[in-house]
Amino acid sequence: MDARMDSTPKESTGTPTPALNYDVLLNVIDQSRSLQTGLAIVSTCRVLYHDGARILLGKPVTLSTEPGLRSFLYFLRSAPLSRPQHLRDLSLHMSDIQPKLARRLGRICPSMTGLESLSVWFPERILASDPGLVAGLAKLDSLTRLSLSCSGTLVCTLLRLLHAPLKIISLSWGYDDFSPPGRIYWETVDEDDWPEHHPTILLENFANTLEELTCQWWYTGEEYIRPRKTFPRLQRLSIEHVHSVYVAPYVQAFPNLAQVSVLTYVEENMSCDEVDEDLEDNHELNVSRQLLPASVHGGTWEHMEEFKGSFVDFYVLGFACHIPRLNLDAQSSDLYLPFFAETLSHTRPTYLKLTTRSNNDCDGLQWLSAALREMSAQAQSSLETIEIQYVFERSVPNVDLAAAMEEFASAIEEINVGALNLTIVANTRPDFTDGHWAVWNSAMNSTSVLPAAKRRSEHTAAKAPRKPPPPLTAKERMMEDFDVAAYTRRLVEALQTLRDVEIVIERPRQRGRRVATLARDGSRTVECLEYQE
Repeated sequence: MDARMDSTPKESTGTPTPALNYDVLLNVIDQSRSLQTGLAIVSTCRVLYHDGARILLGKPVTLSTEPGLRSFLYFLRSAPLSRPQHLRDLSLHMSDIQPKLARRLGRICPSMTGLESLSVWFPERILASDPGLVAGLAKLDSLTRLSLSCSGTLVCTLLRLLHAPLKIISLSWGYDDFSPPGRIYWETVDEDDWPEHHPTILLENFANTLEELTCQWWYTGEEYIRPRKTFPRLQRLSIEHVHSVYVAPYVQAFPNLAQVSVLTYVEENMSCDEVDEDLEDNHELNVSRQLLPASVHGGTWEHMEEFKGSFVDFYVLGFACHIPRLNLDAQSSDLYLPFFAETLSHTRPTYLKLTTRSNNDCDGLQWLSAALREMSAQAQSSLETIEIQYVFERSVPNVDLAAAMEEFASAIEEINVGALNLTIVANTRPDFTDGHWAVWNSAMNSTSVLPAAKRRSEHTAAKAPRKPPPPLTAKERMMEDFDVAAYTRRLVEALQTLRDVEIVIERPRQRGRRVATLARDGSRTVECLEYQE
């Protein structure tokens, strides 16, 4: 629903019966993308005045301006006993509102008995507009989805007062609008008080119903309060934009967790020279606590299904449980790849997806090969599917593609995998001295940087022939000459368990790709195709 509601229908008493029947008009309201069209139809008669409003309010409502919110509240108050209860999905994408408008919103909240989803972008500013608004929103006891951005103290109060059957929560703490500029909310809270703000404590009102939780900029420390409640239905947890994660309270509070995704600041801020001691301590503490018995606040997850995130985050969390599906990005994890075999031994995945690359100090494909050899026998027997994207840096002098591929083939032949997808991508940088880049990269004292406009015939005649591209570098030639068909045949012959194979070489300089696959007819014949795009 559009945010602007500039006209409010008035109930008609003498309007003739419309030419189209009511069902058709109600369907037009339902299907129309124009709010004004819907409002115009609603205003035509008593039946549409009520049923049409119900249909309009059943659609998502997004309000981004004060006039839009004012008009919307007026629309609801025109039929206060019926319209508010038909609202299902409300998003407030605004920061400041007038106190009078905030009071109106707070007073009408208890009547929104059918509201299921609420999203607020700047809740601290909105909640600060009127002292009664927190209490009003806390009466939305039909909510099942809640999304709050740039949260702070008032959001904490709201969460402690709210008793709705929430299934999905997304909370971002970001920057506190009422703190000094540049300070994140957690910098305004004494670190000794962080345990009371931990997700397992602050969200305990929703322990019986919560199924999915997203935490952004939600800082937690090593010290925590043992969770007072368990969240038996919570299966999906996403943690983003934090510096450290301690798993013990999550294990205790979320025993049935199945899917975890983590995106921290670790890769952006870590030193490139040595393993960070704080991260290593975080890893060791996470592992040790999971290995303790539950009677002393230890234990690990028993129903984990999938982890998605960077390899550094995966290492820091120190999972000590079986995780069938791993989706790891190791492009910035050079210093931590020596721990790959250890982490795979602990988690014993059935499906492994890895994005990695080569650089001057490390080759991700070679570290994967080493991990496949060194991981435990139980982990080797569990692995069934491997999917890899390998970014081959053409400018790296110390990496040999043929050697890395040979080492990988040798390693995988020791594992009875059933499916393999390997894509090698050439990281080819554009030639900034050629084509449309040239005008911006020419010498600034050149009169040809921004040529004067010419007639088309003169411009065409004066245009110099385009110079041929430079020859392929040694690394690019290495990719161009790699025999993907022969390589795939070798794997198929050596691994009788392979039933699904795809090896892709993305040729350098966007020259297309070569793809080798295993035929689907059971003949174990390798088919190789070449694509220009």
